[in-house]
Amino acid sequence: MGQILTFEEIKNNIEVQTYLKHADYAFAAMGYKEHGFGHALYSANIAEQILKNLGYDQRKQAMF
Repeated sequence: MGQILTFEEIKNNIEVQTYLKHADYAFAAMGYKEHGFGHALYSANIAEQILKNLGYDQRKQAMF
């Protein structure tokens, strides 16, 4: 198994930020509201809370 990236590393990655920014532009063109970085952070936080409530340890939370 390779190295697992942390949430902070993913969040601060310029390529990920660029991808999300351009995805947000594409969704806006289709009439959707914000689906870029803010949405990704919100979704990640919800997923983390679900995994915590299910009893997963921190390492497992970072994998999903």
